[in-house]
Amino acid sequence: MSAINRFTLLGLILCLAISACSSPQEKRDSFMTKGEKLEAGKDYVRARLEFKNAIKVDPQCVDCYAGLAGVEIALKNFREAYAAYSRAVELAPERMDLQLALGRLFLLGRSADKAEEKARLIISKEPDNQNAQILLAMALTLQMDKREDALDLLKNIRNDAPARPEGYILAAKILSGQGYMSKAESMLRKGIENSQEPRPFLQALLSIYFQQRDWDGVLDVAKEMESLAPDDARSHQMLAQIYEQRGEIDLAKEAWQKALDKEPDNSQLVLALSQFWLGQQKSSEAETTLRDALGKKPEALELRLALARLLTITGRGSDALDVLEQIREKDISKPQRIALLNEKARILYFTGKLDESDELVSEILKENPKNPPALLIQARIALVRREGALAVTALRTLLDDAPDNVQYRILLAQAHLINKEFKLAEDQLRRATQKTPKDQRPWQALVKLYLLEKDMNLAQNAINDALKSVPDSAVIYELQGRVQWLKGDTSSAEKSFRKAIELNPNWLIPYRDLAGVLAKSNKLDVAEKGLKDAVAKHPKAWNLKILLATFYEQTGQAKSAISVYEGLIKNMPEHPLVYNNLAYLYTEHYDDKEHLAQAKDLAERALSKRPGDVSVLDTQAWILFKSGEPEKALEVIDTVDANVQNPTLLYHKGVVLIALGEKEKARIALQQALEDENLFPEREKAQKLLTAL
Repeated sequence: MSAINRFTLLGLILCLAISACSSPQEKRDSFMTKGEKLEAGKDYVRARLEFKNAIKVDPQCVDCYAGLAGVEIALKNFREAYAAYSRAVELAPERMDLQLALGRLFLLGRSADKAEEKARLIISKEPDNQNAQILLAMALTLQMDKREDALDLLKNIRNDAPARPEGYILAAKILSGQGYMSKAESMLRKGIENSQEPRPFLQALLSIYFQQRDWDGVLDVAKEMESLAPDDARSHQMLAQIYEQRGEIDLAKEAWQKALDKEPDNSQLVLALSQFWLGQQKSSEAETTLRDALGKKPEALELRLALARLLTITGRGSDALDVLEQIREKDISKPQRIALLNEKARILYFTGKLDESDELVSEILKENPKNPPALLIQARIALVRREGALAVTALRTLLDDAPDNVQYRILLAQAHLINKEFKLAEDQLRRATQKTPKDQRPWQALVKLYLLEKDMNLAQNAINDALKSVPDSAVIYELQGRVQWLKGDTSSAEKSFRKAIELNPNWLIPYRDLAGVLAKSNKLDVAEKGLKDAVAKHPKAWNLKILLATFYEQTGQAKSAISVYEGLIKNMPEHPLVYNNLAYLYTEHYDDKEHLAQAKDLAERALSKRPGDVSVLDTQAWILFKSGEPEKALEVIDTVDANVQNPTLLYHKGVVLIALGEKEKARIALQQALEDENLFPEREKAQKLLTAL
């Protein structure tokens, strides 16, 4: 053996001997050091593993549990963080820093009484602990009956530590909540005088002005914050969002550009900008923003997921999957892989590929049985397949961790209906309305439940209750009109539909409802003259013109409707409702390629402004069907959540499925369309088609 090899072998033996002789404490400390370095580098998943390894070596290590709790908080795993901090406090109850951390976690979980208990414990041991005093003030602030005590405590904190922002900001929050806006503002201005860092105070002042809807005040504060941090992209982003709120879109665009110039590689900024474009009904600009950013950062998973979602809601599910297929699973972390699988499963669900989606969901739940996105997709698939028991199980698991989630309760009500458990469904929706009375969704679902049972009195009672909580809801007024029409009260129905249009002039359904009421009247000529007179008196009132066009549609006067819409496009070329309705009419009443091409262009423009809109997707699918592409038409239809029961869409789905030879599936779609109490124009055609099957 050569000398070099002998030395190499000797070195290896020595290394193994040293490793074998290292003490458990040294192993623990090695894991801890690695974990702390990874945490400092924000690699929280790997840091968590190192802290867990340290705990395996030394289950009594207090700092190991504290380190683990810290990374769990960074990963937003608050239950795991609570368990780790609780164990650390159990091992070292005299450690006030750990008691404080546990108290802050209670505060995060809105357990104000437990946070208060921890704060008082610390203060009893360390009366001058300012962090504990601030924790106590925060806990008292969250308890309505203890806010005066909080104000007294905060006054003492300001006297003892005038430079600390919490003493002013918390007091201002309480004062603004009590309606003393000027006192709150004065409190924050005083804090700015005593502090070298005014931005936290300005942020709090911004919130007060938002509460008051004082948009000039909001803008002034935002400009002040921008001047203090001209190189901070967030200050420009905030200014952009305020300009957007004020309707000053050009200024908003300038501010967004400044923000991106400061941090061109900031993925969160890119995501926020794409949402801005979507809010402006410009999905093509949102898509360009995401694609440009991905060109610079192709590895940015969050940008790729956002692009896939955008493609899905604009009817391009296949393209969305292609975007995700470019990600190599070996290049991403385990949590990122789960997020990727969830997004793929979601897209497959929305494109009607339930079996493939179900396979991915099973894979995710095998690794994490309580993964919320996967459980939600599992529940949705079960609802489509009418597997009520499985849907109930998945949704109850979700509600265990999120009892206030309205969407989960509405879906659970649907699952109970599949199981023919009407009372349980009603109970879930009632609980949702009690928990979130200002949310119109559970009220809408409750009214529809009573309509399904054909109980008009209960439906109207629910509407009356809803309007007390959400008096400006177009959705509730539209439902009221429907109930009134079904009861034969067309006069009241007309008023309700008009109110719905007034509240949401961009929503198609109440126009169709109102046009239907007018079209069913015995005085069509009087109704038409009234609409035309109204248009003549208010030539710039585009909503009246849309109503007139919709009236022509409902009374079989397609050419007159087309003429009105074509005139509207010349005067208001950016309106998605006009694009959509004219595209549909071209498709229904013309067979030539020129009109189909025009219809396709109009539908694409409508979809770019209203991505994910059911009516627009329905029009796009119908154009594809009429163009001889039933497979693509079905793909677009399937991008609509299968649990959204739109009768016109279901009718079109039935027609497409018949063309594809799927008669049994077509029968189900047509039956579902006719089960709906919506007053849709294709009802007679759907009935004839179902009878023929």
